[in-house]
Amino acid sequence: MDYKKLLKELNITIIWVKQPLENGAWYCPNATNLGKNGVIFIFSGLEEHEITEKVIHEIGHYKTGSTIFPHSIPNVHVKNEGKARRFTLKQYLLEYLDSDIDYSMMSISGFLDYFGLDKDFYWDDAVKIWNEF
Repeated sequence: MDYKKLLKELNITIIWVKQPLENGAWYCPNATNLGKNGVIFIFSGLEEHEITEKVIHEIGHYKTGSTIFPHSIPNVHVKNEGKARRFTLKQYLLEYLDSDIDYSMMSISGFLDYFGLDKDFYWDDAVKIWNEF
């Protein structure tokens, strides 16, 4: 998945940080002086597949209008994280369905494994999204 192309299309800047961030990345929509539609800060010590997952997730906050701020109340935080998580899964699923894998061999488990996504974290949402397609 080409997250760099998405960032360019959406006019979102990525800033690499050396210090680990909670959850690996953070989208800041109000940093319009650094990027027209904000900035994604991301920990530079992540593996490439983790970077892709984190950036797509943060783009999900932008695309779904579900930005989280430090002062967000917990239930809003949970709801907004869910929106970004489902956006992430939909992007991955579109790529999976477009792959060379025989449709008869496709499964939810295979889908999550294909991208190295954590089954414990994504399973419930993956089942819902899988059934939507």
